[in-house]
Amino acid sequence: MPDDEQRFVKLQKELVDCIDNLFVFVEHPQAQATNNASEQGLRGEAQARHAARTSKTDKGAKRRSVITSVLGSLKRILPEFTLDPVLEEVTRWWKEDVSFFQRQAGESKARSRLVIDPAPS
Repeated sequence: MPDDEQRFVKLQKELVDCIDNLFVFVEHPQAQATNNASEQGLRGEAQARHAARTSKTDKGAKRRSVITSVLGSLKRILPEFTLDPVLEEVTRWWKEDVSFFQRQAGESKARSRLVIDPAPS
């Protein structure tokens, strides 16, 4: 199969595998339908990478991007974004082996599996 067809099949498979995550904004009105705010929040990080103001290795740059992304997300979900609440949340993730984001995704999947009983006749 040609490369472009292989990429297309891979994209289709990924979409099917992630279907529960595509419409979270429908089940959770507080979630935005686009990731524009997240992209804008990471713009500084992208500019830092572009200007070579970050780690000089791919591994270091990826680590920095992940940390920046997680902190940006925590800033949006925590009522108070200071060191203590951030450390409490990350420590909870470590102890429970489940992050806020994994728990939220699990709740969304569980709701999508609920079967609504038909109205009594």
